[in-house]
Amino acid sequence: MVSLGMILQVLGIIPMHGRWWFLFPPLLVVLAAMGWWAPIWTKTGDQLFLYGAALGGPLTVFSLSLRRGEIPLLTQIAEGVHGSLRLDVQRYTRCLTWGWVVFFILALVAPAFLWALAPHQQWWHYPLGGGALAVALCLFLVEIPVRRLFIRQFDHATLGQNLRAGYMVFMKKH
Repeated sequence: MVSLGMILQVLGIIPMHGRWWFLFPPLLVVLAAMGWWAPIWTKTGDQLFLYGAALGGPLTVFSLSLRRGEIPLLTQIAEGVHGSLRLDVQRYTRCLTWGWVVFFILALVAPAFLWALAPHQQWWHYPLGGGALAVALCLFLVEIPVRRLFIRQFDHATLGQNLRAGYMVFMKKH
């Protein structure tokens, strides 16, 4: 049962000290009862929670890197590959970071928008069922030739170099 697993995971990450810990056992009982009496709603809630967490995490990382005084995430990755960057490359990576922030926001609101558009259809399931991942993959693949179009006379990195630099940027943060 997915819902019970989610409940136990949530309880595992909640510290059992502090002022409000005593509220969590009754919450566990309520959530377990919901899973028993309303399994369809609970499953839908699980899907929405996981979808929100999967997109909310990257949205947070990308958007926090755009704060004043911070280096945008994709600029950090490009600097990890190339060292110091020209101004046009810095501008491009900042805009690209903003583009991904916009994508994550749109992907998060897409299920609600599709449900409001046609509540009796099952369209709102498409983003949750892999539609958002497919769009992200398409955007990623389209960005490669766009990058080469906008940034000329530049030694563009391979996918492997970018993945290694991204790994180093994330390891540096943690």
